Amino acid sequence: MKHILLILLFAALLAVASCSRTDDARLAVAERQMAEHPDSALQMLRQIDATSLNRHNTALYALLLTQAQYKNDITATSDSLINIALDYFSDGKRHIECLIYKGDVLQELGEEQEAIDYLKKAEAATSPTDNEMLGYINMRLGNIYMNSYIENNEDIAKYKKALHHYKLSGNKKYQLACLGTVGALYRAENMDSAYYYINAAIKLAEELGNSERIAYHKGLLVRAYITDSLIYKAKNAATCLMAEYPEYCDNDLLLDASRIYAMLGNRDSAFFYLQKASKLNLSEPEEIVLLDAKYNIFMADKNYKAALNIVKEKNKLAYEIYNRGQQQKLYITEQKYNKTQVELDKIRIRWIAFVLAFCILLLFGVICFLLKKYRSNKLEKERLVFNLKEELIKSERDYLAQKEALITQIEKLKRRVIDSNINTVNIDEIKNALNKPLCLIKNLIDKSHMARKPESFLKEFKELVSVARFPNGIWSELRYSVDILNHGFLSELNKEFPSLSIADLNFITLMVCKFSMVEIMICMGYTNERSAFNKRLEIAKKIGVHKESLIDYILNKIENLELEKHQD
Repeated sequence: MKHILLILLFAALLAVASCSRTDDARLAVAERQMAEHPDSALQMLRQIDATSLNRHNTALYALLLTQAQYKNDITATSDSLINIALDYFSDGKRHIECLIYKGDVLQELGEEQEAIDYLKKAEAATSPTDNEMLGYINMRLGNIYMNSYIENNEDIAKYKKALHHYKLSGNKKYQLACLGTVGALYRAENMDSAYYYINAAIKLAEELGNSERIAYHKGLLVRAYITDSLIYKAKNAATCLMAEYPEYCDNDLLLDASRIYAMLGNRDSAFFYLQKASKLNLSEPEEIVLLDAKYNIFMADKNYKAALNIVKEKNKLAYEIYNRGQQQKLYITEQKYNKTQVELDKIRIRWIAFVLAFCILLLFGVICFLLKKYRSNKLEKERLVFNLKEELIKSERDYLAQKEALITQIEKLKRRVIDSNINTVNIDEIKNALNKPLCLIKNLIDKSHMARKPESFLKEFKELVSVARFPNGIWSELRYSVDILNHGFLSELNKEFPSLSIADLNFITLMVCKFSMVEIMICMGYTNERSAFNKRLEIAKKIGVHKESLIDYILNKIENLELEKHQD
């Protein structure tokens, strides 16, 4: 009997050792497959019984599983898994990897600032000669800054730094990714730089023979041309791209083609590409782009009623996306430390078997900490939303007060001009009287810019305080005042070019008042800056000048009228 027990014990030990070696091999295979085949790595990890692993392999398993889930676009609901690895690996390359993926998990949980802190810790712990790792860290930092809409160009700086390190390491694949991203980001800052980086990306993609990336970056070039109002260049580039790489004609390219033809006034072609895009499986952000394309088509067709309905539909969809995002964030916060409980329990079973008392105390402490952190985060989010709403209410009150003041001031000015002979009115006094209302408008615009923060809630604030909500009466008063101050400039212009619409005259009025294109965009109620540039182009065509010469034409016209008055 004794011999039988010994044999069984020996067999059990052999089985345990065999399982251990098998798990070690699976972990090694999963790590090798992680870079090129993350789906296979995830499948391999799911075959491992985490409860049979020793402490080292348990931590490695937690790290690799976090990596695999991230690379397979499986959104994290908790940072508990990566914390197991981070608690074990205290230095070396593994420690740096833990810091990086801790940052990635925190970003997915909506805790961007904490994510940035962990990535900066990873950067500080990395050797200055490890360009591959430094490149990846800075690329992740750039991604957070980009997706958080932090307006300090830090996203561009981080991606350029990543590009520098990848050049030193010779990693052309990630060089290509950085070039394209920097080029896309520069579209809102510097078009010359945007063209430089996008063309460099296209050249590198051609060098690598990667047709998919060639098509992608040529699509970025099309969008750069659209942003720069080079519509014919955009049309030619899009046509060539669809002819050369039809298999890569994605939603973005079809929607871009629709916008291009809408801007050119080719309604049929615009609708053709719009309908082609509509048949594809569009995401909600792409649905918004689709609505934007419809808006451009209706505006080009002068169907303003339909365009207005599109704007309402777009705002409704955007609000739904925002509202759903807020609910999702709340849900993630509430479930943050519960979703992975089954998996974590399996990992902790072996530890509980060896050191039961210690694990119970540890678990109790962790739960207390997590509950405290959860309550703190929830209270902080509630406080933030409350403050934002209070700010919104206050700003709306300020907006209404300023609007009433503006109406009163302009009415006084108009009555003064009517009651008096315009030739006897002191022009300087009129200018001084008009200066305050104009400053009020600019202050409203400045408030609108100041409202842009990472929180999506403030986008609704920007819409609410927009000067575009002014009634038409205010626009007529502004046109009247500007016309008087500039010797009947608007009246003369309207007589000479009767095709100019009221919206055109409003646009020109704001240009005379030296408003920037961004300020004009907000005053006119446009949804993006590109619409303001397109309106400027449309006015220039009606007058018969180049879009860049429009302001010079206006100033020269006013100067000539002033000279004529002095001669009289």
